[in-house]
Amino acid sequence: MPDPSQALRQVIIRLLTEEATQSRDREDVTASVVRVYEQFAYRLAPLIGEIGVEAILNRSAKLTQAEFPFFATNAVVSPGERVRTQLWEALKEQETAMVRKASEALLTKFAALVIKLIGERLAWRLLFNLSPEVFPSSPPQRETG
Repeated sequence: MPDPSQALRQVIIRLLTEEATQSRDREDVTASVVRVYEQFAYRLAPLIGEIGVEAILNRSAKLTQAEFPFFATNAVVSPGERVRTQLWEALKEQETAMVRKASEALLTKFAALVIKLIGERLAWRLLFNLSPEVFPSSPPQRETG
């Protein structure tokens, strides 16, 4: 069986590809990333709150900024502004190929952190509800040996 983190990345890539089609416009691709994130955030917020969702996104950005320095966010944001606003604006400034690569890394890290927080089974169930055609209904099985 595949490594759960690798399976998660493959599913995120499929979901982003499905949402973005084959647009070459970076703003369209960024908009598709935002839609995928917002669908997941909408389902996750009742469990951990909007602030919790935002905190996980912020942590995901911190963990991916070594590879994608433009994900560096200000620790203090002005009232009413969200970390996600900074991230989406930073993505829109990148070339389309970089938007795709960075968003895959960011959302995969986001989903992995969610799995650590709420557990694999519940996280995969939330992901499954995003797009039943793309997401498996249960987490990948780990090899035991």
